[in-house]
Amino acid sequence: MVSLKADSTYDMFGCALRLAVVFALCVGLPRTAAAQTTRTWDLFGGYAYLHDSTQDLSLPAGWSASTSRHLNRWLSVVVDAGGHYRTLPLVGGDVSLSLHSVMAGGRVSLAVGNFVEFVQIVFGPVRSRGTAFGLTSSDTHFGGQGGIGLDVPLKGKLAARVEFDMRVLRTAHEFRSTVGLVYVR
Repeated sequence: MVSLKADSTYDMFGCALRLAVVFALCVGLPRTAAAQTTRTWDLFGGYAYLHDSTQDLSLPAGWSASTSRHLNRWLSVVVDAGGHYRTLPLVGGDVSLSLHSVMAGGRVSLAVGNFVEFVQIVFGPVRSRGTAFGLTSSDTHFGGQGGIGLDVPLKGKLAARVEFDMRVLRTAHEFRSTVGLVYVR
């Protein structure tokens, strides 16, 4: 498949991740919004675009799905899954790349007016696979992903979500953008 290399930005991500958690707790703990209705769980599905900055490679065809169980007004347990794909045409045949992940962690959210802002951190396995000239190679790495997002209410129990994530693996640094619909209960 594609060879991946590690660099010193892995340490920088750990520092940024800790800062994001501290910031989320400082914002979320002191003041939960009074106007926020009690949410018990939500279900998200949508389009995802992934860019691997280590390889300077984009995987424009993708999906993302997640669900979260709200423990209180500001803290949730979240499970996030996604798939990303790309086919690169070559003279002797195509190279097909795919990447799948299933991650779990926590989310801190804060209602500001009608909008719900959130910060989440998830961890889990990420499996990459590449096929070229009839040969297939795959690899699985444990990774961490931190992200921010915004839910905008649409109608009834539906909301639109925009989310930006940074995923760090031992061998890669990936940026993911997602957009889709959330069913809130």
